[in-house]
Amino acid sequence: MFLVVGLIAMVVVLKVGLKMREPQLAPGDRTEERSCRQCGGQGKDDEQAKQYPELGSRCSFCAGSGKVTVVLPGPNHPALVVGVLVDEEKTTSEDEFYLWRAERTGENFTNPAPKDGVLAKGHVKFQGKVTKEVETGGHGLITVKLPPGQYEVTA
Repeated sequence: MFLVVGLIAMVVVLKVGLKMREPQLAPGDRTEERSCRQCGGQGKDDEQAKQYPELGSRCSFCAGSGKVTVVLPGPNHPALVVGVLVDEEKTTSEDEFYLWRAERTGENFTNPAPKDGVLAKGHVKFQGKVTKEVETGGHGLITVKLPPGQYEVTA
């Protein structure tokens, strides 16, 4: 009796845990249901099935439904500011730190190799409609959400 109840509870927890979270909306935002661009609204991704047979042909972007929910931001939707704090004297415009950020999605996401000129443990202040202060991580990265507006940034 207890084993059956335990298995049912585990199935319920797994189904709830795997449910996609609802998008976070700011005042004035709205959502719209659209056809999935990855599979063209078919719910199947044959290219994915060829590359990753273990995943099958069900589209991983729309979970096989052929539809996705898109957030259409309103005038009060916050902006996500992502950047790298660098020392201008030790870097050039050719250093392409935006590519370094993209490299973090690879196999060494949590601990990318440090680059010359990156300021670890730096302090960045955004002052405008609101004031927010953030510390860079060990690799100079910052991420902060700000409401729409103009900001003075000091580091």
